[in-house]
Amino acid sequence: MNHLTSTPGWQRWVGGTLAALIVIGLEGVGMIDQLEQLAYRGLFQLRGEERWHSQVVIVGIDETTLKNQQNSKSSRQLYAALLQSLAPSQPRMVILDILMHDRSPDDPQLAQAMGQVPVALPVAWDRQGNQKQPVPELAAEAVVMGHVVSRQDADGLTRTVAFQSRQIPALGVAVAHEVMNQPVGLDRQGSEPLWINWPGSVKHLPQYGLLDVIEGRVPMENFRNKIVIVGANVTGFNPVLTPFDVNPPANGIHVHAAVISNLLSQNGLERVGTSWNWGGIHWLYFGGAIALSATVVFWSFRKQVIVVVGLGGVWLGVCYVAFRFYYLLPVVSPLMLLGLTLLLVTLQDRLKMKAILVEREKQLFESAFYDSATGLPNYALFMERLEGALSRTRQQAGPPLFAVFFIYLDRSKVVNPDSGHRLSNELQVAIGDRIEEALREAISPDSSRPLLSPSPQFSSLSEIASKGTEFTIARLDTDTFAVLVNTLFYPRQAIDIAQTIDRTLSHACISDRLLPPGDSDETRSLLEENLSAMTAFIGVALSAVNSDFDQVSVNIYSQAESMLRDAEIAMYQAKVKESHHYAVFDQNLHNAEVQKLELELDLRRAINRSRKQQENLSASMRKSHPTPTPFTYPSEQWGLELEMQSDFRLYYQPIVALDTGRISGFEALVRWYHPTRGMVSPVDFIPLAEETGLIMDLGDWILQTACYQLREWQSKFPHGLEVTMVVNLSSLQLHNPHLVSQIQQLLDEMNLDNRYLKLEITESGLMENEEIALDLLRTMREAGIQLSIDDFGTGYSSLARLHNLPVNTLKIDKSFLQRTTFDHESWEIIETIIILAHKLGLTVVAEGIETGDQFELLQRLNCDYGQGYWLSRPMDASGATALLAKNPQW
Repeated sequence: MNHLTSTPGWQRWVGGTLAALIVIGLEGVGMIDQLEQLAYRGLFQLRGEERWHSQVVIVGIDETTLKNQQNSKSSRQLYAALLQSLAPSQPRMVILDILMHDRSPDDPQLAQAMGQVPVALPVAWDRQGNQKQPVPELAAEAVVMGHVVSRQDADGLTRTVAFQSRQIPALGVAVAHEVMNQPVGLDRQGSEPLWINWPGSVKHLPQYGLLDVIEGRVPMENFRNKIVIVGANVTGFNPVLTPFDVNPPANGIHVHAAVISNLLSQNGLERVGTSWNWGGIHWLYFGGAIALSATVVFWSFRKQVIVVVGLGGVWLGVCYVAFRFYYLLPVVSPLMLLGLTLLLVTLQDRLKMKAILVEREKQLFESAFYDSATGLPNYALFMERLEGALSRTRQQAGPPLFAVFFIYLDRSKVVNPDSGHRLSNELQVAIGDRIEEALREAISPDSSRPLLSPSPQFSSLSEIASKGTEFTIARLDTDTFAVLVNTLFYPRQAIDIAQTIDRTLSHACISDRLLPPGDSDETRSLLEENLSAMTAFIGVALSAVNSDFDQVSVNIYSQAESMLRDAEIAMYQAKVKESHHYAVFDQNLHNAEVQKLELELDLRRAINRSRKQQENLSASMRKSHPTPTPFTYPSEQWGLELEMQSDFRLYYQPIVALDTGRISGFEALVRWYHPTRGMVSPVDFIPLAEETGLIMDLGDWILQTACYQLREWQSKFPHGLEVTMVVNLSSLQLHNPHLVSQIQQLLDEMNLDNRYLKLEITESGLMENEEIALDLLRTMREAGIQLSIDDFGTGYSSLARLHNLPVNTLKIDKSFLQRTTFDHESWEIIETIIILAHKLGLTVVAEGIETGDQFELLQRLNCDYGQGYWLSRPMDASGATALLAKNPQW
């Protein structure tokens, strides 16, 4: 930072003045209060706990007392009994922190007991402002009375108590005044609150149960000459947060205990500056900030930071020391004042340097259009040249055909991290050189035509655009390059160029001219290793005056952005090809992307509708049947109504036990009825749901609907109790940490036994994140939920590692059964899987049974279960219910 020695005098204190005004303004609107509250809590945590005053004792009205109160004695009788029990110990004061404004037949008994010991009673006000005083008989016997109003701040902590409210002192203040026999806090001005110095956690207070005291289980010596506070200490009743008690919180009686402890120990907090915020303390803000800004404005930025940080540390130390002596200073506002002063002084310096930056921008104008690492044109210059090519084409003054190539280099960032940025830049230079070499070979093999200089100097953008060039290579990102070829002689030439670029990049060979002087063979080897590790995917977009070409799709573009976008779309198409690494854009690609987006939007709307309808029906069901068990339906059509109001339907395919021929379960299969497209195949929308994350909500809908249907069958058919519901899980659902608890909650609501739900996952889904998935599956199995591996034998699992999978069932993929007609080896594989699964304690399901011969052979191989079209096609809920009613046997 330059020294601002030429700064006029009046400007030297502008930063400090603005900083002071901002801080005062933030204080005025209360925005700093929340930060001060955090500082208050931090000071207590830093100080640690202190002792409560030894004369403070709590007698709590706990759960046992409340239960006894309901079953036997009235509250007045209990309190009278308590006072009679405490009388022999001669306590200094008993505080009954209970509002007794309603009359009771037992008031005379309590009043008589109050005559035996000094008692303090509370006063309060209702929401309408009406005072709630003790009944006259009790008020006449009370030694003192005080209000019980305390205030909780925005963060829930109780920091202050109103010293007096409507001329009535706080209950703790009144008790302390009576016990000490002297006025407490008479010098307190106006309505200034009493700041609580919480000694520590309330669990360190002596606390006894009310019934324990009455029934003599507590020595009476514990209350001799003590201040006994009687009130509710049930968790959750009148909760009070303190710096030491958050979970669980304290209670209202502990506020009185803290106030009394502070007054008796004379260690209550005094907040400095509370009564003169808009007076002296703000003049200190102005003076300190102006002095600071006028001083540091001449220093370097580093020195400014050191001074401000040092002053902030000193102030924090002062605040902590003062707190130890029971003075509460503002912590945040002075620190914010220091920080804002530094910020505004720095801003002054930056504004002064603006003229210098403007001048430098002029010098950097040319370099703004070139990549600093490679010297190649960047995105801005590339788009300018592409726009120029399109303009010439529209005027029919340019070449009849030109092309844009979008090149994505997979794993182009694989560089040894120990080599640093220089080697990474050299790799990018090498990539650009290889692309240029490929273009030189494909367009001008004899190299007789002049090539584009990587860093030409032009006086304006218009001149850049007007210069006709053979091609332009641009680096758009770390792993993305773009090429503009200005002239093509025939459409197929674009494919030839793409093939040449792909071939050239795949043969890693670094020439000596690319290596800076002094680089070793090790550097060359590392560059070639990284080049060989990359795969280039190339998308091509062609533009011309007209599109009368039969060999390759050619478009007429009007915008540069559209042409580059289409080249990128073609690149993504190339990534999914198995044979070629290049693709030429045609309108079908664009239409496919648009259709995919429309399908995604429709799917999102359908899932949202289904989820809301399910929530509404569930709420209606719970309202009609608030008791969760035993589970009953409003009608047998409830599950059908759940599906009919949704865009989705569940179809159920029976799973047959091969030893008995009876139905043992159903697999739930989702179908989507689109309002305009009709039936949408799961092959089209399930992968899209997984790609967009919508499978999470859709999976929840499927699981809940299937469980509702299973519970209906169990309620309707006696033999339906043994039917299992199989629901498929996506690999994304296995990443949900709350999946097990959500499933368990659903089963509890449905009153379903966990063993009747079986969750099915594919091998590939399990292997995507094996460690997380296995932990989740183990938790499910421990909860009694059955698990199944779908399509076993087609993924990555092996028979050798099968014993490590926490599953109950293997499902043999239907591809094995499809080959069995011609390939007896497939039957041997099936038999091997069945035998090994049985030895591991697993059951086996064969899917894809399409003939009776397959069914009989699987029975002979002792396969446990089977499903397929020969047994039954998937059917809707009504069809499955009808089939279950027949209870067929195959």
